[in-house]
Amino acid sequence: MELNKAIEILTIFVPAPDWITDPDLQDAVKLGIEALKAVQLCRKGVSAQVYLLLPGETERREYERE
Repeated sequence: MELNKAIEILTIFVPAPDWITDPDLQDAVKLGIEALKAVQLCRKGVSAQVYLLLPGETERREYERE
């Protein structure tokens, strides 16, 4: 599956609270969309994007210092 198609499909679920009633699942779908977009940017050579927090990402990454 192409990344654009995956983003398109996942985007259908974002405004559909009737389908996804768990708020954590809704947030995970949004984060997944942003992660796929970041992968696309990396492949275009905009690699600095991977070091930024994604929209909706709250956890500390392994490489970050405490």
